[in-house]
Amino acid sequence: MANLISSPLSLYSIPVVWLTAFIPAAFRNVTIGVNAGYNNVAPRGNAARLAASAKVSKDIAAKVARMDGAHHNGIEQLPIWFAAVIVANYVGLEHETINKASLYYIAVRTLFNIVYIKQTTRAHSAVRSLLFFAGLAAPMYLLISAANKANA
Repeated sequence: MANLISSPLSLYSIPVVWLTAFIPAAFRNVTIGVNAGYNNVAPRGNAARLAASAKVSKDIAAKVARMDGAHHNGIEQLPIWFAAVIVANYVGLEHETINKASLYYIAVRTLFNIVYIKQTTRAHSAVRSLLFFAGLAAPMYLLISAANKANA
C-alpha cells in the first residue's frame, strides 16, 4: 500500500473529479426523465419545465434544482483542481503528498454532493458550505506548496 500511495497516481484524480461534477447532472436528468420526461432537443429547459409542471411535487422540483446546483458547483471547481494537480506534478511535489490531497478532495467533493442534493434545512446548507471550503483547502494547499517549491 505504501508503494501505491507513493506512485504517480494523482493525474487520475482529474477524470475522477470530473465525474463528481457530472454525476449530479446524470441523476438530475434521470429524475427529470422519470417525473416529466426528458426533452433532449432542448435539454437546458428540462429543469424549468419540470418545476413548472403541476404533476410534479415541489419536493422533486427542489431536489432537481439542488442536483443542478451540485453539478454547476462541481464544474466551477474543475479549473482550480486541474491546475493544482498539474502544477504540483510539474514542480515535482512528492507523489504521496499529491495523492493524499487527491483522495481527500475526491472524498470531500463526493460528500459535498450528497449533502447538497439531500439538504432541506439551513443547518444542512451550513454543512454543505463547510464542506465546500474544506474541499477548497486541497487545491489551495497544492498550489501554495508548488509555488513554494518553485520559488525555493
